[in-house]
Amino acid sequence: MQIAPQIRLARGLTIVALATNIASKISQFAEVTEGWGILWPAAVVVVQTALFVPVAFRRVSRRAVWVLLAVQAGLSYLLYFTSSPYATVTNLLLATILLAFRPGPAWLSVGPVLFGEFAVRYWATQDPGMRPYWAVLATAGTGVGLYALCRLHDLIQQREAAKADVARLEAAQERLRVPGLCVSRSVTDSPG
Repeated sequence: MQIAPQIRLARGLTIVALATNIASKISQFAEVTEGWGILWPAAVVVVQTALFVPVAFRRVSRRAVWVLLAVQAGLSYLLYFTSSPYATVTNLLLATILLAFRPGPAWLSVGPVLFGEFAVRYWATQDPGMRPYWAVLATAGTGVGLYALCRLHDLIQQREAAKADVARLEAAQERLRVPGLCVSRSVTDSPG
């Protein structure tokens, strides 16, 4: 089966967004970390992204999603307390939640994730300024952006599957068509 160009484009955009996310997070850690201290946060960001990829492309079971989600959450908040509370890393956690669960419960759980981001940043950094608010906005923006890119991929796949189904049905209808008689019409409309 050939992959539609739109699906390749959506996958490519998702991969570019994830690579940009990795580079952005590592550069945020590089600003506040010196020397080899960057290895731990960089490794965590790469592992978090690797955990997100199967969810992004719908290649994981429902049971495994819970495990991936727990590991992502643990790594996110552990990183705040062991390395630097200045870089936002819960955006992948937010996107995983939005992709893994039904829309209602998923969007209801966005609030606690964003509150956790704010609380950890506010109390861990002892910075009552604007930084906690900006962190929440950055987490929400990038998390919802990644969610949207992944959903775009899903919607394009669904559209391509629907187009294939319509083509199959049209071919079947054409095979059933008899000269002078169209089977797709009702029986009362047929001649004779």
